[in-house]
Amino acid sequence: MKKNFLWAMMAAAVLMSCNPDKDLMENRNQVDGNAVAFSTYVNKSRASVVDTDHIKLHGFAVNAYYTGLDIFEDATQPGFDGTFERFMDNTKVSFNEEKGTWTYSPVKYWPNTEGEQVSFFAYAPYNCPQITFPNDDNRSTLLFSVNNDVKQQVDLVYHKAGGDAVAGIEKSIDLQKPTINSTINLNFLHALSRISFNVKAVVDDVNANSDNLLDGNTRINIRKLALITADDSYVYEEGNLVGPFYTEETLNTLNGEWGNNDAQATQGFEFDGDEFYRAVDVNDTPAIEGDDIVQLNKFNTAQRLLNDESYLMIIPQNFETTDGFRIYIEYDVISEELDNNGQDNNIISDNSTITNKIYSDVMNTNFVAGKAYAFNLYLGMTSVKFDANVTEWPAETNGDENDDTWTPENDTEHQN
Repeated sequence: MKKNFLWAMMAAAVLMSCNPDKDLMENRNQVDGNAVAFSTYVNKSRASVVDTDHIKLHGFAVNAYYTGLDIFEDATQPGFDGTFERFMDNTKVSFNEEKGTWTYSPVKYWPNTEGEQVSFFAYAPYNCPQITFPNDDNRSTLLFSVNNDVKQQVDLVYHKAGGDAVAGIEKSIDLQKPTINSTINLNFLHALSRISFNVKAVVDDVNANSDNLLDGNTRINIRKLALITADDSYVYEEGNLVGPFYTEETLNTLNGEWGNNDAQATQGFEFDGDEFYRAVDVNDTPAIEGDDIVQLNKFNTAQRLLNDESYLMIIPQNFETTDGFRIYIEYDVISEELDNNGQDNNIISDNSTITNKIYSDVMNTNFVAGKAYAFNLYLGMTSVKFDANVTEWPAETNGDENDDTWTPENDTEHQN
């Protein structure tokens, strides 16, 4: 299969801030006495769909286990015969806007015996259909499924229950009865990798004063974008999408590690239709209704390809050690014609339209949890150029050097 080359494409990993949202540090559950109370913040990150406002509005889930005098990791080992009891069962913790506190029901109270321990595990979105538990008796590990329909995808945040001193995350396992009014501080981290796309036309010199700008009578319409398998024998077509991305994987919320089941089914992702694409018309007005395209038109600066609410969320995956993936992009280059008066003809029909279908080289990005990646797609636009010359006249020859030179004496046709 002939493979076209996408001129320059690279993913820029935007490192996320690990600073907590200080404003939420005082939003503590004020239940008096021996009650278990929570304070929480979401890692400040532009990678978020689930963010602080989201969990305030929708709540988060807590599973907790009482292990008596034993530690959690011992209590979950095969053959353990000590204490291991469900303390909180997927309990929803909600934010009370009026009181500025986190609340839940029924209220749970710390065990009074010295040395007895409880371990807590939290995640959001609460009651998410893409989250199940491979071991329902121990929900420290969850199974997350990635929806192939990007419009139905969700972000996933969790508290790293084992703690992380470097990141300033307090552990939430093997906790004993604290002082009155103390809270369990939950710092939610983003478990997925987020992907967005920018696209720009890179143009050669068309005219002496072009400054490498797209010609004023040319526009580019992006029709489809897909992340597909690295196998260059695969030809992209709707209804036959093949890709190398995980469909589901387990997340250990104790240490934040994802499983690595290479034998599982994989998938690709595609974007088409105006539900995804930002439509920008030539005068910065909305595109024509019904167009399933993003219009770069006469702009030469990078355009965000997806709308502000559309991101691709994937399970972290290291393609540096695998076959990688490719990006497929399909777009039209439309050259508008001018009438004799110099006015634009209909810019949708009766123009020169060339459709390009391009497969990138194989990409080997290491997608890391909690990082946002922007793929910058540069469409190389090479103008049609002309050079011209006229064949020179040959050297003149004397007419009388030819045997058939005309003279009055040999013009017998016109002699009287």
